[in-house]
Amino acid sequence: MAFVHIIERGGENMETAVAYPRSRWLVMFTVFFGYVGLGMMIVAFSPIVGIVSKEFGITPGQMSFYALGIYTIVNAVSIIVSGVLFDRFGIKPILFAGSAIALIGALLASTLSHSIAGIIALRLILAIGEGPVAGCIATVAARWFPQNERGLYSGVVGAGICLGIAASFITQGVVLGATHGDWRAALMTLSIGPAIAMIMVIIMMFVARESALPHVSDLSFSDKSARDFSRIVRSPAFYLVIVVMVCYTWALNAFTDLTPGYIAIAPPMGLGRGPAAAGSFMSLTQLGNILGAICSGLIVDRIFKGNAKPVIIAAFVVQALATLSVKFPFAYDNGVVFGILLFLVGFSIMSVITPLTTFIATNMPVSVVAKVFSIAFGIGLVMGGIGVSVGSGVLHFTGSYQGPILVVSIVAFVGFIFALFLSTPKGVHRAAHNVAPSIT
Repeated sequence: MAFVHIIERGGENMETAVAYPRSRWLVMFTVFFGYVGLGMMIVAFSPIVGIVSKEFGITPGQMSFYALGIYTIVNAVSIIVSGVLFDRFGIKPILFAGSAIALIGALLASTLSHSIAGIIALRLILAIGEGPVAGCIATVAARWFPQNERGLYSGVVGAGICLGIAASFITQGVVLGATHGDWRAALMTLSIGPAIAMIMVIIMMFVARESALPHVSDLSFSDKSARDFSRIVRSPAFYLVIVVMVCYTWALNAFTDLTPGYIAIAPPMGLGRGPAAAGSFMSLTQLGNILGAICSGLIVDRIFKGNAKPVIIAAFVVQALATLSVKFPFAYDNGVVFGILLFLVGFSIMSVITPLTTFIATNMPVSVVAKVFSIAFGIGLVMGGIGVSVGSGVLHFTGSYQGPILVVSIVAFVGFIFALFLSTPKGVHRAAHNVAPSIT
């Protein structure tokens, strides 16, 4: 049974049977390993902020801005630009270029890390290179996978970034211990992530067949893309996707950055359980992230037959309630309950982005999927950084983590409200839910 994909030619909607290549699974694992490398690079400086700031005689806050703040802003711009380039030139060449730049940056870590200017340059290179890697997930889903496989694809790839973050922390901990605190050696070890990603991209370049769907570079498709994007930006659906994405990134960044302090720091600011307990409890959130990414994708595919909206709504509800609950004694006085709630927060956070990626790939015209996802994700990254700043500000003025956690819960509730109105833009036809025949 052919998967029916609806495209527009000459102003008319026409159904076209698209056979998706078997090599789409190679493409999936290529993007997966790209996301593993992305996760490793995002948090590369997180475990060593204190060491690096002390060496250069600056505060940890300043070091965090140089290593993460600047990275986030430049990476967001790179993601948005990559969306335009994907639609124009195709996925393979842009993903190859981005992966190569990221690998070069990772390999230069030891060379460039002897000055603050060098560290900023290093993070700029990585931010630019990882932009296409981060931005390709939705357009790959739309072009290489039929609707009934997009949830699984998005879940597997989404789990990659969680594994990358965990791998980064574990690897750096081992290397720092073995080298008596040589943080440059620890950074260099992380280059294994971008190196594996680059190898996978090269294999994909030669082995994976191109999607049968046209690119904007095809002249007959270029005008359609312009018309589609003009129509989409006038649709409420475009802005709803952005708001939902912002709520996801805000909650993810703020909860991940602030909760370890809430667990570790002594009362009345925090719970006073110490850094070791904070690490153990937050590992449950990371486990929830990984399982949430995969399970939510399967739920979209198998239970809701490609309809991602109910999963997004339910995820925000669980996230809001679980986040709010960790504020109260019934939760934090009971280690089992507290651990379950932290797991549920992690599970529900990733149960937003995986279905949202599927929603964009399925409900937006294929000619603009890359642009829509990249714009939403790029804006979301910037707002996620602002979310951390807002949480830090609330913590500063209130002297307690109770306020920042309440803000995250409120943001999740706002995401729930806006997710209720997610819908296919007018004039866009959702593809039929059929399994595609494979071609070599």
